[in-house]
Amino acid sequence: MTVPTVFLTGATGLVGSQILVRLLRADVPVCVLCRGDKRGTAQQRLEAVLVPFEENALLPRPRVISGELGKPNCGVSTQDLEWLQERELSVI
Repeated sequence: MTVPTVFLTGATGLVGSQILVRLLRADVPVCVLCRGDKRGTAQQRLEAVLVPFEENALLPRPRVISGELGKPNCGVSTQDLEWLQERELSVI
């Protein structure tokens, strides 16, 4: 049985970052919807969240999908939408 990929929004927030770290430590496949802003790209913002949790061991990295919930199709690129459509997803 294949484990669904968890599609997580809010991964750079207080609660979302805790959920993300627990999923990654449990080897659950994760992709996150993250937006870039003046602090950096979506990938850079996510890295800033994960690094403090890596005192003893590196965490696996989730797939980062750049987008924003308030936009049509969450502002996700066509390529990323196709990637998402090819997977069984659980959404948090």
